[in-house]
Amino acid sequence: VISQIATKSNAENEGTVAGKGGDIFIKAGELILKDGGQIATGSMAGQSRQSQDSGNLTLQINGTVKMSGVNPYGENATGFGSGIYATSRGLEGNTGKAGQITLQAENLIIEDGAVIKTSTNNDAPGGNLKIDIKDTIRISGDASQILLQPPALQQIAYLQNFSPRRYNQSTSGIYASSEGTMERAGPSGNL
Repeated sequence: VISQIATKSNAENEGTVAGKGGDIFIKAGELILKDGGQIATGSMAGQSRQSQDSGNLTLQINGTVKMSGVNPYGENATGFGSGIYATSRGLEGNTGKAGQITLQAENLIIEDGAVIKTSTNNDAPGGNLKIDIKDTIRISGDASQILLQPPALQQIAYLQNFSPRRYNQSTSGIYASSEGTMERAGPSGNL
């Protein structure tokens, strides 16, 4: 059971440029992500900061991948639902592209707001999703019935730095999205 594995390119000081996010490779017999557990790579830069590309995620699971639920404290810069993420978060022109997600497994179960998602919220491109499931894919539910705790520091910082249009909303699924905050938005990845 994984709580969080993450790599990210994150410019923290004004005028600095963060490096490229690292790649993640996981090979296992089974993978369970629940209650906000995540595997994520991202490129993130706030106002007056610059970051490069996100890393790529490769998961080779011999058995079942089961993901369920959301972070009980709410959404943060990585995401809200339990899941697998490759993201690019920033403002126009200040961050690199989102990474690619490659998943191979026997079965895939996504429920109660969990997601697999590549996304961009700026003019950088989103990443591609390559999913190869040998037997069953089951996707169901959303996070609307889950009682949340008051926001923690990560959630408060995310709201202050990025002002998301939608917050704490998660419907189970597989997504490649582009959600630009201005007229210009980068292309989403392919699924």
